[in-house]
Amino acid sequence: MSDDTLRGDLANGSDSEKGAALVAFKLTDVGALARTVADKLNDTLCVLDFIPSTQHAAILAGTSTYDATADVQAAINAAIAARRKLYAPGHYRLTAKVNVTGALTLYGDGNEMQVGWLGDVQTRGKGSWFFLDHTGVGFFINDSVHRTGVIFDGIGTYRTQPATTDGSFTPIAHGWDIEAKNCDLLLRDISLYNPTKGLLCWGGTRLSIERLRGEPLSVGIEINDAGDTCRIRDVHFWPFFSNSPSVRTQLRANAKAIVLRDVDNPDLCGIFTLGYADGVVCEPIAGTLAMPLKVRLSNFDFDNGGYGFRVASGGANGVTAILTHGYILGVSVGGPANASNIDIGGNNNAIMIDNVGMDLPQDCNVKVSGTGNVVRGANWSVGRWNFDAGTSFGIEVAAGNTLRLANPPIITQAGMTTLVFGGAGTISCPLGSGVTTSNTSATGYITITHGLGIAPRVISMTCQFGTAYHPRPTTTRNAATFDLQVRDNTGTAVANTSVTVEWIAFY
Repeated sequence: MSDDTLRGDLANGSDSEKGAALVAFKLTDVGALARTVADKLNDTLCVLDFIPSTQHAAILAGTSTYDATADVQAAINAAIAARRKLYAPGHYRLTAKVNVTGALTLYGDGNEMQVGWLGDVQTRGKGSWFFLDHTGVGFFINDSVHRTGVIFDGIGTYRTQPATTDGSFTPIAHGWDIEAKNCDLLLRDISLYNPTKGLLCWGGTRLSIERLRGEPLSVGIEINDAGDTCRIRDVHFWPFFSNSPSVRTQLRANAKAIVLRDVDNPDLCGIFTLGYADGVVCEPIAGTLAMPLKVRLSNFDFDNGGYGFRVASGGANGVTAILTHGYILGVSVGGPANASNIDIGGNNNAIMIDNVGMDLPQDCNVKVSGTGNVVRGANWSVGRWNFDAGTSFGIEVAAGNTLRLANPPIITQAGMTTLVFGGAGTISCPLGSGVTTSNTSATGYITITHGLGIAPRVISMTCQFGTAYHPRPTTTRNAATFDLQVRDNTGTAVANTSVTVEWIAFY
């Protein structure tokens, strides 16, 4: 073979038996075998392999206006058929829904969510992006035969939205950026820059999230019908797209960060939202009205919004949930009317809450309505409830419901100690105990300074040293003191006598 013939064969890009198929490749690792370069390159497909080379530079630079819908669909179909990973560097404009109908790993270079800091409109940065230049669903994942395993890694989506600098803002009625049905879906390092609706899972989808960022403008994550179990880790919904007052107003009044419906055993950890009407809301699914069960929510921060955690009414079953290690900060104006930091509606819910701080709700820090609900808690802090009116309760339990606290909440709102607990429901909470030595008055009375910050409803007490004195509480009590009268075995008041009283106070 002449040199010219060899050069021609090596440069041949149309014959699969030539070009890179003529060049050998071998890893230096012990045990590695020789392959052709063509075989090695086929380990991973690239979206650019399906796009005219004249468009590559603009796509990689992030300036392309080329409609890559058909090319991206072809690349995904090829990767599914060949069972190979698909690499997506650069920016791609899509003008219609892209379907994923089989097992696929689609990965990119990650992305830079913004350049600059908290402007009315942020500047989106570099990375692997899909511009969804239409109003329908962006990516639809559905395999009607198998429970397909799909991985999206290091990619982002963005949409066209209205101007954010005027007096009002309503997001365009776009479809979901990602909709998943009947699959095992892993989202890793995903950016949803400015979706109207971010991610929808249904049809038995089992979802895993490992780092999701963005500013969903109506709904962030909605799980309607999921398999056991969904794991959601490291979600950060923040003003990556816009921090304009009009966008902030829209989010605080209407947007839901995470919606849980018919899902069993969802595990959510490391969730941060800024300025959303709902942080996590449990709602009944249409038809069966099923509600989520065994919800686990930990290490969360719902900041400057409306409801932090809410259970809506109308479900066919009660929600079971554990909330632990979190903080919920409401907003004095602009959120949903009468929003509480934690709002347990509906019937027959069983909720456990511990190590949670709550502050600045429109209504209560914790509100339990409906009937048959049981809430147990420990290590709460509450403050600035009903910020506008200052007449509601920090913790309110309606008739037919029960709240049992292991210890009294830390009260961070000065002057509101008489309004900590309220409602006609059952509230049980040990407030504290002490030992007091004092002289009785001429009529046998003692005023004990307890300093508990909450007026006790029940006080248990006894005199020390086996004396024949019997302390009896009176109805005179407040957040700082309570009165008692000491009597002897005959019922006579013990006057002007030093006594030592042990007491325990409950609400």
